[in-house]
Amino acid sequence: MKKFFGFLLILAALLLLGCAALAADEVPSGIMDKLIPYTTDQGYWLQSFDLISAGDWAAATLQRNDGHNLLLLYRNRDNEWSTYLKSDGVIFQGRKQTSAYFIEEGLTYETHREDISFSVSTPVLRIEQANSDQSQEVEYSERFIDFTLRNGAWLLTAWQDFDYCTVVVRDSALYYYGSWLAEYLPWRGKVTGTVQRDIRWASIGNIPHTYELALRSVTVAPDIPSGLLSAEEIRFTGGKKYSVYSGPGENYLRGGSGKAVVSTNDWIQVFGKENGWIMIQYAITADHMRIGWIRESALPKNAGVGTLQLGSYTARTAVPCALTDDPLFSVSSLMTVPAGAEVTWLTAMGSWTYVEYDAGAQPVRGFVRTSDLTVMTAEQVKSVAQAVLPPTEGAPAAADALRNYAVTCSYDTATGLWSVRFDSGKGDGYTVAVDDRTGAAWSVEGPNG
Repeated sequence: MKKFFGFLLILAALLLLGCAALAADEVPSGIMDKLIPYTTDQGYWLQSFDLISAGDWAAATLQRNDGHNLLLLYRNRDNEWSTYLKSDGVIFQGRKQTSAYFIEEGLTYETHREDISFSVSTPVLRIEQANSDQSQEVEYSERFIDFTLRNGAWLLTAWQDFDYCTVVVRDSALYYYGSWLAEYLPWRGKVTGTVQRDIRWASIGNIPHTYELALRSVTVAPDIPSGLLSAEEIRFTGGKKYSVYSGPGENYLRGGSGKAVVSTNDWIQVFGKENGWIMIQYAITADHMRIGWIRESALPKNAGVGTLQLGSYTARTAVPCALTDDPLFSVSSLMTVPAGAEVTWLTAMGSWTYVEYDAGAQPVRGFVRTSDLTVMTAEQVKSVAQAVLPPTEGAPAAADALRNYAVTCSYDTATGLWSVRFDSGKGDGYTVAVDDRTGAAWSVEGPNG
Protein backbone atom coordinates (compact mmCIF):
# COMPACT_ATOMS: atom_id res chain seq x y z
CA MET A 1 0.00 0.00 0.00
CA LYS A 2 1.40 3.37 -0.98
CA LYS A 3 1.96 5.95 1.72
CA PHE A 4 0.89 9.55 1.54
CA PHE A 5 3.36 11.81 3.36
CA GLY A 6 2.39 15.46 3.36
CA PHE A 7 5.83 16.85 2.61
CA LEU A 8 6.65 14.14 0.02
CA LEU A 9 3.30 14.33 -1.71
CA ILE A 10 4.35 16.35 -4.72
CA LEU A 11 7.27 14.03 -5.44
CA ALA A 12 5.06 10.96 -5.24
CA ALA A 13 2.59 12.56 -7.61
CA LEU A 14 5.38 13.38 -10.06
CA LEU A 15 6.52 9.76 -10.18
CA LEU A 16 3.02 8.67 -11.14
CA LEU A 17 2.44 11.55 -13.56
CA GLY A 18 2.70 10.45 -17.14
CA CYS A 19 2.35 6.73 -16.47
CA ALA A 20 -1.32 6.91 -17.33
CA ALA A 21 -0.73 8.44 -20.75
CA LEU A 22 1.49 5.51 -21.75
CA ALA A 23 -1.54 3.23 -21.61
CA ALA A 24 -3.53 5.16 -24.20
CA ASP A 25 -2.92 2.50 -26.86
CA GLU A 26 -4.55 -0.05 -24.58
CA VAL A 27 -7.98 1.58 -24.63
CA PRO A 28 -10.61 -1.16 -25.00
CA SER A 29 -12.64 -0.95 -28.17
CA GLY A 30 -15.84 -0.50 -26.20
CA ILE A 31 -14.40 2.69 -24.69
CA MET A 32 -12.63 3.89 -27.82
CA ASP A 33 -15.94 3.89 -29.64
CA LYS A 34 -17.25 6.29 -27.01
CA LEU A 35 -14.15 8.52 -27.19
CA ILE A 36 -14.06 8.92 -30.97
CA PRO A 37 -16.89 11.52 -31.15
CA TYR A 38 -14.95 13.75 -28.74
CA THR A 39 -11.71 13.53 -30.71
CA THR A 40 -13.24 13.77 -34.19
CA ASP A 41 -16.22 16.10 -33.75
CA GLN A 42 -15.54 18.18 -30.64
CA GLY A 43 -11.85 18.96 -30.95
CA TYR A 44 -10.58 17.09 -27.88
CA TRP A 45 -7.52 14.87 -27.69
CA LEU A 46 -6.77 12.11 -25.24
CA GLN A 47 -4.42 13.31 -22.51
CA SER A 48 -4.40 10.23 -20.31
CA PHE A 49 -6.06 6.86 -19.94
CA ASP A 50 -5.88 4.24 -17.21
CA LEU A 51 -7.60 0.91 -16.80
CA ILE A 52 -7.92 -0.70 -13.40
CA SER A 53 -6.42 -4.21 -13.37
CA ALA A 54 -9.72 -5.83 -12.42
CA GLY A 55 -11.07 -4.45 -15.67
CA ASP A 56 -14.22 -2.91 -14.23
CA TRP A 57 -13.21 0.77 -14.16
CA ALA A 58 -11.40 3.06 -16.60
CA ALA A 59 -10.61 6.76 -16.58
CA ALA A 60 -9.72 9.14 -19.40
CA THR A 61 -8.87 12.83 -19.50
CA LEU A 62 -9.46 14.92 -22.61
CA GLN A 63 -8.27 18.42 -23.48
CA ARG A 64 -9.25 20.98 -26.10
CA ASN A 65 -7.18 23.82 -27.55
CA ASP A 66 -9.00 26.38 -25.43
CA GLY A 67 -7.91 24.57 -22.27
CA HIS A 68 -11.27 22.95 -21.53
CA ASN A 69 -10.75 19.56 -19.90
CA LEU A 70 -13.06 16.60 -19.38
CA LEU A 71 -12.88 13.58 -17.10
CA LEU A 72 -14.62 10.48 -18.42
CA LEU A 73 -15.12 7.57 -16.04
CA TYR A 74 -16.26 4.22 -17.45
CA ARG A 75 -17.64 1.13 -15.74
CA ASN A 76 -17.67 -2.40 -17.07
CA ARG A 77 -20.58 -4.66 -16.22
CA ASP A 78 -21.15 -8.01 -17.90
CA ASN A 79 -18.36 -7.21 -20.40
CA GLU A 80 -20.07 -4.04 -21.55
CA TRP A 81 -18.61 -0.57 -20.97
CA SER A 82 -20.90 2.32 -20.04
CA THR A 83 -20.16 5.95 -19.23
CA TYR A 84 -20.38 6.38 -15.47
CA LEU A 85 -19.35 10.05 -15.44
CA LYS A 86 -18.62 12.88 -17.83
CA SER A 87 -17.48 15.92 -15.86
CA ASP A 88 -15.58 19.15 -16.19
CA GLY A 89 -16.25 19.92 -12.53
CA VAL A 90 -13.83 17.51 -10.84
CA ILE A 91 -10.98 18.01 -13.30
CA PHE A 92 -8.70 21.04 -13.28
CA GLN A 93 -9.13 23.44 -16.19
CA GLY A 94 -6.49 25.13 -18.32
CA ARG A 95 -3.82 24.21 -20.85
CA LYS A 96 -1.52 22.50 -18.36
CA GLN A 97 -1.28 18.74 -18.68
CA THR A 98 -3.92 16.79 -16.79
CA SER A 99 -4.14 13.10 -16.01
CA ALA A 100 -6.22 10.59 -14.12
CA TYR A 101 -5.02 7.24 -12.85
CA PHE A 102 -5.84 4.56 -10.30
CA ILE A 103 -3.75 3.75 -7.24
CA GLU A 104 -5.18 0.28 -6.90
CA GLU A 105 -3.66 -0.86 -3.62
CA GLY A 106 -4.97 2.23 -1.84
CA LEU A 107 -3.04 4.80 0.16
CA THR A 108 -1.99 5.49 3.70
CA TYR A 109 -2.65 9.13 4.47
CA GLU A 110 0.02 9.91 7.03
CA THR A 111 0.68 13.28 8.61
CA HIS A 112 2.57 14.47 11.65
CA ARG A 113 -0.78 14.39 13.48
CA GLU A 114 -1.41 10.75 14.31
CA ASP A 115 -5.04 11.36 15.16
CA ILE A 116 -5.94 11.88 11.50
CA SER A 117 -3.63 9.37 9.85
CA PHE A 118 -5.58 6.56 8.23
CA SER A 119 -5.39 3.98 5.48
CA VAL A 120 -7.55 3.42 2.42
CA SER A 121 -7.40 -0.19 1.26
CA THR A 122 -9.62 0.19 -1.80
CA PRO A 123 -8.59 1.80 -5.12
CA VAL A 124 -7.99 5.55 -5.27
CA LEU A 125 -8.66 7.62 -8.39
CA ARG A 126 -6.25 10.55 -8.56
CA ILE A 127 -6.88 13.49 -10.89
CA GLU A 128 -3.97 15.87 -11.17
CA GLN A 129 -2.58 18.80 -13.10
CA ALA A 130 1.08 19.33 -13.96
CA ASN A 131 3.03 22.57 -13.67
CA SER A 132 3.19 23.05 -17.47
CA ASP A 133 1.46 22.37 -20.76
CA GLN A 134 4.73 21.27 -22.36
CA SER A 135 5.86 17.70 -21.80
CA GLN A 136 9.52 18.65 -21.67
CA GLU A 137 8.81 21.23 -18.97
CA VAL A 138 6.74 19.04 -16.66
CA GLU A 139 8.58 18.85 -13.34
CA TYR A 140 5.91 18.26 -10.74
CA SER A 141 2.18 18.09 -10.06
CA GLU A 142 0.76 21.43 -8.99
CA ARG A 143 -2.47 20.04 -7.64
CA PHE A 144 -4.45 16.84 -7.33
CA ILE A 145 -7.72 15.51 -5.98
CA ASP A 146 -8.32 11.93 -4.72
CA PHE A 147 -11.52 9.87 -4.79
CA THR A 148 -11.71 6.50 -3.02
CA LEU A 149 -13.90 3.62 -4.19
CA ARG A 150 -16.41 2.70 -1.50
CA ASN A 151 -19.51 0.55 -2.03
CA GLY A 152 -19.50 1.22 -5.76
CA ALA A 153 -19.11 5.00 -5.46
CA TRP A 154 -16.06 7.25 -5.72
CA LEU A 155 -15.87 9.52 -2.68
CA LEU A 156 -13.69 12.58 -2.14
CA THR A 157 -10.82 11.74 0.22
CA ALA A 158 -8.12 14.39 -0.16
CA TRP A 159 -6.80 17.21 -2.28
CA GLN A 160 -3.73 19.35 -2.45
CA ASP A 161 -3.06 22.63 -4.19
CA PHE A 162 0.25 24.35 -4.85
CA ASP A 163 -1.20 27.72 -3.77
CA TYR A 164 -3.46 26.64 -0.92
CA CYS A 165 -2.99 23.65 1.32
CA THR A 166 -3.38 19.94 1.85
CA VAL A 167 -6.81 18.73 2.95
CA VAL A 168 -7.89 15.30 4.13
CA VAL A 169 -11.61 14.49 4.29
CA ARG A 170 -12.71 11.94 6.84
CA ASP A 171 -15.66 11.23 9.15
CA SER A 172 -17.69 14.32 8.18
CA ALA A 173 -14.74 16.60 8.84
CA LEU A 174 -12.03 18.40 6.89
CA TYR A 175 -8.44 18.57 8.14
CA TYR A 176 -6.36 21.49 6.85
CA TYR A 177 -2.62 21.93 6.48
CA GLY A 178 -0.73 24.90 5.08
CA SER A 179 0.70 25.25 1.58
CA TRP A 180 3.17 22.50 0.65
CA LEU A 181 5.80 25.21 0.27
CA ALA A 182 5.63 25.82 4.01
CA GLU A 183 7.92 23.70 6.17
CA TYR A 184 6.32 20.44 7.37
CA LEU A 185 2.86 21.41 6.15
CA PRO A 186 1.84 23.39 9.27
CA TRP A 187 -1.40 22.32 10.88
CA ARG A 188 -4.28 24.78 10.32
CA GLY A 189 -7.27 23.10 11.90
CA LYS A 190 -10.25 20.79 11.69
CA VAL A 191 -13.65 21.89 10.39
CA THR A 192 -16.62 19.62 11.09
CA GLY A 193 -19.35 19.59 8.49
CA THR A 194 -20.66 18.26 5.22
CA VAL A 195 -19.22 18.58 1.73
CA GLN A 196 -20.34 16.73 -1.38
CA ARG A 197 -18.03 13.73 -1.66
CA ASP A 198 -19.61 11.73 -4.48
CA ILE A 199 -17.62 12.28 -7.68
CA ARG A 200 -20.84 12.41 -9.70
CA TRP A 201 -21.84 15.71 -8.10
CA ALA A 202 -18.67 17.06 -6.54
CA SER A 203 -17.02 20.13 -8.01
CA ILE A 204 -13.55 21.53 -7.49
CA GLY A 205 -15.03 25.03 -7.53
CA ASN A 206 -17.31 24.21 -4.58
CA ILE A 207 -14.57 22.75 -2.38
CA PRO A 208 -13.50 25.13 0.39
CA HIS A 209 -9.82 25.36 -0.53
CA THR A 210 -8.70 27.21 2.56
CA TYR A 211 -9.27 26.73 6.25
CA GLU A 212 -10.72 30.24 6.52
CA LEU A 213 -13.23 29.57 3.74
CA ALA A 214 -14.25 26.28 5.33
CA LEU A 215 -14.97 28.03 8.61
CA ARG A 216 -17.42 30.30 6.76
CA SER A 217 -19.06 27.74 4.53
CA VAL A 218 -18.87 24.19 5.93
CA THR A 219 -21.76 23.35 8.24
CA VAL A 220 -23.36 20.52 10.13
CA ALA A 221 -27.08 19.96 10.59
CA PRO A 222 -28.15 21.52 13.92
CA ASP A 223 -30.07 19.91 16.74
CA ILE A 224 -33.72 20.94 16.83
CA PRO A 225 -34.78 22.53 20.15
CA SER A 226 -37.44 20.83 22.21
CA GLY A 227 -40.98 21.54 21.16
CA LEU A 228 -43.51 20.14 18.73
CA LEU A 229 -41.21 19.99 15.71
CA SER A 230 -38.58 17.39 14.90
CA ALA A 231 -36.45 16.88 11.80
CA GLU A 232 -34.51 14.08 10.12
CA GLU A 233 -31.45 14.58 7.95
CA ILE A 234 -32.14 12.96 4.58
CA ARG A 235 -29.60 12.35 1.80
CA PHE A 236 -31.07 13.69 -1.44
CA THR A 237 -29.87 12.86 -4.93
CA GLY A 238 -26.87 15.14 -5.47
CA GLY A 239 -26.42 17.79 -8.10
CA LYS A 240 -29.95 19.20 -7.87
CA LYS A 241 -31.31 22.61 -6.92
CA TYR A 242 -34.86 23.42 -5.84
CA SER A 243 -36.74 26.68 -5.35
CA VAL A 244 -37.61 27.32 -1.70
CA TYR A 245 -40.76 29.08 -0.49
CA SER A 246 -41.76 30.15 3.01
CA GLY A 247 -44.87 27.94 2.85
CA PRO A 248 -46.23 24.90 1.00
CA GLY A 249 -46.94 26.54 -2.36
CA GLU A 250 -45.56 28.94 -4.94
CA ASN A 251 -48.05 31.55 -3.76
CA TYR A 252 -46.09 31.97 -0.51
CA LEU A 253 -43.38 34.55 -0.02
CA ARG A 254 -40.00 33.38 -1.26
CA GLY A 255 -36.97 34.36 0.80
CA GLY A 256 -33.57 35.43 -0.49
CA SER A 257 -35.13 38.42 -2.27
CA GLY A 258 -37.32 36.01 -4.21
CA LYS A 259 -34.43 33.72 -5.18
CA ALA A 260 -34.15 31.21 -2.32
CA VAL A 261 -32.74 27.89 -3.58
CA VAL A 262 -31.48 24.76 -1.84
CA SER A 263 -28.69 22.60 -3.25
CA THR A 264 -28.80 18.86 -2.60
CA ASN A 265 -25.00 18.76 -2.34
CA ASP A 266 -25.20 19.80 1.30
CA TRP A 267 -27.15 18.45 4.28
CA ILE A 268 -30.94 18.89 4.32
CA GLN A 269 -33.19 18.29 7.31
CA VAL A 270 -36.82 17.38 6.66
CA PHE A 271 -39.58 18.13 9.19
CA GLY A 272 -42.53 16.61 7.34
CA LYS A 273 -44.89 17.06 4.43
CA GLU A 274 -48.10 18.90 3.64
CA ASN A 275 -50.13 18.87 0.43
CA GLY A 276 -47.30 17.81 -1.87
CA TRP A 277 -44.63 19.93 -0.22
CA ILE A 278 -41.97 19.23 2.43
CA MET A 279 -40.70 21.53 5.17
CA ILE A 280 -36.88 21.59 5.26
CA GLN A 281 -33.93 23.32 6.88
CA TYR A 282 -30.61 23.87 5.09
CA ALA A 283 -27.47 25.99 5.36
CA ILE A 284 -26.76 29.17 3.44
CA THR A 285 -23.52 29.93 5.29
CA ALA A 286 -22.00 28.69 8.55
CA ASP A 287 -24.06 31.21 10.52
CA HIS A 288 -27.16 31.50 8.34
CA MET A 289 -29.71 28.72 7.81
CA ARG A 290 -33.18 28.73 6.26
CA ILE A 291 -36.37 26.83 7.04
CA GLY A 292 -38.71 26.67 4.08
CA TRP A 293 -40.62 24.45 1.70
CA ILE A 294 -39.81 22.56 -1.51
CA ARG A 295 -41.89 20.17 -3.57
CA GLU A 296 -42.28 16.66 -2.16
CA SER A 297 -41.21 15.22 -5.53
CA ALA A 298 -37.62 16.23 -4.65
CA LEU A 299 -37.46 13.47 -2.02
CA PRO A 300 -35.42 10.37 -2.88
CA LYS A 301 -37.41 7.22 -3.49
CA ASN A 302 -38.52 5.31 -0.40
CA ALA A 303 -37.88 8.27 1.91
CA GLY A 304 -40.24 7.84 4.84
CA VAL A 305 -41.49 11.34 5.59
CA GLY A 306 -44.63 11.78 7.66
CA THR A 307 -47.32 14.42 7.43
CA LEU A 308 -46.76 17.45 9.64
CA GLN A 309 -49.20 17.81 12.51
CA LEU A 310 -49.87 21.54 12.52
CA GLY A 311 -52.41 23.53 14.48
CA SER A 312 -54.65 26.32 13.25
CA TYR A 313 -55.25 28.73 16.12
CA THR A 314 -55.52 32.48 16.06
CA ALA A 315 -52.88 34.41 17.95
CA ARG A 316 -51.90 38.07 17.97
CA THR A 317 -48.70 40.03 18.07
CA ALA A 318 -48.30 41.98 21.27
CA VAL A 319 -45.53 44.13 19.81
CA PRO A 320 -44.09 44.74 16.35
CA CYS A 321 -42.04 41.60 15.80
CA ALA A 322 -39.65 40.17 13.22
CA LEU A 323 -40.77 37.07 11.37
CA THR A 324 -37.75 34.91 10.46
CA ASP A 325 -37.02 31.73 8.52
CA ASP A 326 -33.80 31.22 10.52
CA PRO A 327 -34.70 31.10 14.22
CA LEU A 328 -31.66 29.05 15.28
CA PHE A 329 -28.79 31.10 13.83
CA SER A 330 -28.95 34.51 12.14
CA VAL A 331 -32.58 35.35 13.08
CA SER A 332 -32.62 37.42 9.88
CA SER A 333 -36.01 38.99 9.25
CA LEU A 334 -38.27 38.11 6.35
CA MET A 335 -40.58 40.94 7.37
CA THR A 336 -41.93 42.82 10.40
CA VAL A 337 -45.39 41.91 11.62
CA PRO A 338 -47.10 44.94 13.23
CA ALA A 339 -48.43 44.91 16.77
CA GLY A 340 -52.00 43.66 17.08
CA ALA A 341 -51.85 41.62 13.88
CA GLU A 342 -53.61 38.28 13.74
CA VAL A 343 -51.48 35.26 12.85
CA THR A 344 -52.26 31.56 12.64
CA TRP A 345 -50.46 29.51 15.26
CA LEU A 346 -49.09 26.38 13.56
CA THR A 347 -46.60 24.79 15.98
CA ALA A 348 -43.79 25.55 18.43
CA MET A 349 -40.03 24.99 18.52
CA GLY A 350 -38.08 25.97 21.60
CA SER A 351 -38.77 29.61 22.39
CA TRP A 352 -40.22 30.19 18.92
CA THR A 353 -43.70 29.82 17.45
CA TYR A 354 -44.20 28.89 13.80
CA VAL A 355 -46.99 31.02 12.34
CA GLU A 356 -48.64 31.99 9.09
CA TYR A 357 -49.33 35.64 8.39
CA ASP A 358 -51.27 37.13 5.52
CA ALA A 359 -49.65 40.43 4.71
CA GLY A 360 -52.23 41.17 2.02
CA ALA A 361 -50.13 40.55 -1.07
CA GLN A 362 -49.25 36.95 -0.25
CA PRO A 363 -49.10 34.63 2.76
CA VAL A 364 -45.84 33.96 4.55
CA ARG A 365 -44.79 31.37 7.13
CA GLY A 366 -42.02 31.87 9.62
CA PHE A 367 -41.04 32.02 13.25
CA VAL A 368 -41.75 34.71 15.83
CA ARG A 369 -40.71 34.72 19.45
CA THR A 370 -43.41 33.05 21.52
CA SER A 371 -43.17 35.84 24.08
CA ASP A 372 -44.26 38.33 21.41
CA LEU A 373 -47.59 36.58 20.83
CA THR A 374 -50.82 36.71 22.80
CA VAL A 375 -53.74 34.33 22.81
CA MET A 376 -56.28 36.87 24.07
CA THR A 377 -57.28 40.15 22.53
CA ALA A 378 -57.21 43.34 24.56
CA GLU A 379 -61.01 43.42 24.60
CA GLN A 380 -61.19 39.88 25.90
CA VAL A 381 -58.69 40.73 28.63
CA LYS A 382 -60.69 43.78 29.70
CA SER A 383 -63.85 41.69 29.92
CA VAL A 384 -62.14 39.06 32.07
CA ALA A 385 -60.70 41.74 34.35
CA GLN A 386 -64.07 43.45 34.72
CA ALA A 387 -65.72 40.20 35.80
CA VAL A 388 -63.39 39.69 38.77
CA LEU A 389 -63.53 43.20 40.22
CA PRO A 390 -64.35 42.88 43.93
CA PRO A 391 -67.44 44.68 45.27
CA THR A 392 -65.42 46.76 47.73
CA GLU A 393 -65.69 50.44 48.51
CA GLY A 394 -63.81 52.47 45.94
CA ALA A 395 -63.57 49.69 43.42
CA PRO A 396 -65.59 50.04 40.23
CA ALA A 397 -68.65 47.87 40.10
CA ALA A 398 -68.35 45.18 37.48
CA ALA A 399 -71.41 46.45 35.67
CA ASP A 400 -70.12 49.93 34.97
CA ALA A 401 -66.35 49.47 35.10
CA LEU A 402 -65.85 49.66 31.35
CA ARG A 403 -68.42 52.40 30.92
CA ASN A 404 -67.43 54.85 33.64
CA TYR A 405 -63.73 54.21 34.13
CA ALA A 406 -60.77 54.86 31.90
CA VAL A 407 -59.32 51.43 31.10
CA THR A 408 -55.78 50.83 29.92
CA CYS A 409 -54.48 47.43 28.93
CA SER A 410 -50.81 46.42 28.53
CA TYR A 411 -48.98 43.14 27.98
CA ASP A 412 -45.67 42.04 29.47
CA THR A 413 -43.83 39.77 27.02
CA ALA A 414 -41.45 38.61 29.76
CA THR A 415 -44.15 37.26 32.09
CA GLY A 416 -47.02 36.57 29.69
CA LEU A 417 -49.35 38.67 31.88
CA TRP A 418 -51.79 41.42 31.00
CA SER A 419 -52.21 44.39 33.28
CA VAL A 420 -55.63 46.08 33.17
CA ARG A 421 -55.93 49.43 34.94
CA PHE A 422 -59.32 50.90 35.83
CA ASP A 423 -59.01 54.61 36.67
CA SER A 424 -61.84 56.94 37.75
CA GLY A 425 -59.77 60.05 37.17
CA LYS A 426 -60.21 61.05 40.84
CA GLY A 427 -56.89 59.79 42.04
CA ASP A 428 -58.05 56.27 42.68
CA GLY A 429 -57.95 53.15 40.56
CA TYR A 430 -57.77 49.41 40.46
CA THR A 431 -55.44 47.00 38.62
CA VAL A 432 -56.20 43.44 37.58
CA ALA A 433 -53.65 40.92 36.24
CA VAL A 434 -54.71 38.39 33.60
CA ASP A 435 -52.71 35.38 32.47
CA ASP A 436 -52.76 35.38 28.67
CA ARG A 437 -52.47 31.59 28.32
CA THR A 438 -55.01 30.50 30.96
CA GLY A 439 -57.31 33.51 31.28
CA ALA A 440 -56.90 33.44 35.08
CA ALA A 441 -57.31 36.90 36.70
CA TRP A 442 -56.59 38.44 40.09
CA SER A 443 -56.36 41.89 41.61
CA VAL A 444 -52.87 43.25 42.24
CA GLU A 445 -53.70 46.75 43.51
CA GLY A 446 -56.51 48.09 45.66
CA PRO A 447 -58.75 51.08 45.01
CA ASN A 448 -56.18 53.59 46.12
CA GLY A 449 -53.11 51.77 44.76
